[in-house]
Amino acid sequence: MTKRIALVTGASRGIGRAIAVALAQAGCHVAINFRSNEAEAQETLVLVQKAGGSGELCPSMSLMARPAKRRQRS
Repeated sequence: MTKRIALVTGASRGIGRAIAVALAQAGCHVAINFRSNEAEAQETLVLVQKAGGSGELCPSMSLMARPAKRRQRS
């Protein structure tokens, strides 16, 4: 059995959240991507599960990989 996996960027609220829930209803496992608001992303996961789907949180890697700001000399 093959299950489809959908990565939804910006899924913690708004249109991204609605898309994540719709994909869950269609039978996809949803990777819920978010940049900074983990609490809202967690709420999206709850809605995905209530819609009968499965999912997981997938924080944005761009923030984790961003180098520290360097001080510029004046």
